[in-house]
Amino acid sequence: MTFNSETILALALALIGAGCGGGGGSQPPPVSTPTTLSGVVAASAPFVSGSVAVYDFSGGSKGALLQSTPINADGSYSTTLSAPPSYVIVEATGCYNETIYWFTGAQSQSVPTVNAPANPVCLNTRLDSVVAVSAGATTANVTPLSHAAYGLAQYDIQHGQTTAAAVTVANGRLSQVAGFDIIITTPVYPSQNASVSADTKYGGLLSGLASWLYNVAYFGQTGTVNPVGSPGLATLNIAEAMRNDLAHDGVLDGVGSDGVGNQMSLKVANAPLSTTVYRHQFAKYAVVALRGAFEKNFNPTPADLTRINGFLPSLVAYNNATLLFDGSAVVALDEGGPIVGIASPAAGATLTGSAGIDGTTNDIPGVVNGKSEFLIDGVHYDYFLNPYHPNHFINTTVFANGPHTLTIKATNNLGTVSSQSVTVTFSN
Repeated sequence: MTFNSETILALALALIGAGCGGGGGSQPPPVSTPTTLSGVVAASAPFVSGSVAVYDFSGGSKGALLQSTPINADGSYSTTLSAPPSYVIVEATGCYNETIYWFTGAQSQSVPTVNAPANPVCLNTRLDSVVAVSAGATTANVTPLSHAAYGLAQYDIQHGQTTAAAVTVANGRLSQVAGFDIIITTPVYPSQNASVSADTKYGGLLSGLASWLYNVAYFGQTGTVNPVGSPGLATLNIAEAMRNDLAHDGVLDGVGSDGVGNQMSLKVANAPLSTTVYRHQFAKYAVVALRGAFEKNFNPTPADLTRINGFLPSLVAYNNATLLFDGSAVVALDEGGPIVGIASPAAGATLTGSAGIDGTTNDIPGVVNGKSEFLIDGVHYDYFLNPYHPNHFINTTVFANGPHTLTIKATNNLGTVSSQSVTVTFSN
């Protein structure tokens, strides 16, 4: 489902009807028919245990406990509400395997590797989802994105919106950013043969949160570093920071509350959050997660690259700054393209006979194998075998004596091209 501001407004107005005022204002009557409430609880991977508690949310805040049920080993839950209210909040706590992708060996290799800890991550941090209840069956998936939407609903209710409008608009706006319905779409974590769908986009984006944790927040710490998945350094901490961010001022700008009303800059570990992080960094690391899942042995086929590139449009920045993000400038998803370096020869060097060129290429989304090349005077000479550190040799005797320009050019999985050149002299 595609959301835009007009759709969200229409849905909100339809739900509001003649009601007006704050969270305790006029609301639709309770649903008289029982409903089966079900869904999946997931962070960077589905929960493997835990419980779900369902509360009345028709008044715009957590009301009476209606039902509780365990979370199954696949992350699913299901319960029946015999006389449900119009809106409920689903609170989930439990354990999951924090699944991360990171770069093995030298950072310039740009090769992500997956790690799922043997012991599940069990933190005393909950995930929430606030939803309208439908007669017969209601789906309410519980993820970091639904938790962020809950924060936006809190903000809107505190600023005069009815529960109906706040829940509809909050879930709609987070869905618009993601490119899929965050409440009814079930996250499916990408595997090598997975197709690009709303489900795998959801799973890929959630995987990207944990990958960002490791590659940015983890390496940004000083002193003794606890593993990813530990308190303060888990996907659930990102989820709570996003909820706090939206509950404080209604926009994702990295500014939240310290819990007693004081404004504060939000961080996960030592990594500050900002509009740029939300718009671009999370999307970039989702590409890392997808690349690792699709490529497996890190030798992408054309189909792999098509799927990786096909994933991106729904994650590129949602540019309407008046709705969810602050007014900061929108920057490209790939900020700067691949990093290309030439270690030797140095500029101005004189090369004779068989001479070598040593260089590296690197980018977070990954440099496409077969799309890094070595050029002499702008003409293709050989492929640069990224992601290794090779010493490619040049037969300088087949070129005229005098100055020549050596270039390494690389293309990443987002299609951005970067290059680095040095001018040297061939003398034979």
